[in-house]
Amino acid sequence: MRFPDDYIVIAILFGIMYLGYFLLKKENPILFLMGVIITVCLITLALILWAVADNTQINELIKQGYLPADYTTEDIFKLCNPQTDSEREALEGAPNHAMTCYTRGGD
Repeated sequence: MRFPDDYIVIAILFGIMYLGYFLLKKENPILFLMGVIITVCLITLALILWAVADNTQINELIKQGYLPADYTTEDIFKLCNPQTDSEREALEGAPNHAMTCYTRGGD
């Protein structure tokens, strides 16, 4: 069984963050500066990946018809929190939308 790509990316980012933290503890100014640069780059990269993943999921949900093109926060809330059996059945084939629920109003 293979880990999902999200977990692999998170593990790599965590490793780079640990390296940056390790370098921040060094007394050598050059190593400290490298630690700062690595930490800032990692935070920037994580924010960019988060935004790209969210937009990719939204576009995929619109393309497959699970969200209207002019969706609202209420539409996303209903997508992330189906209340009736018919809503649950309609979402059975939906692509992964966990990031969208985390960032745009799911429960």
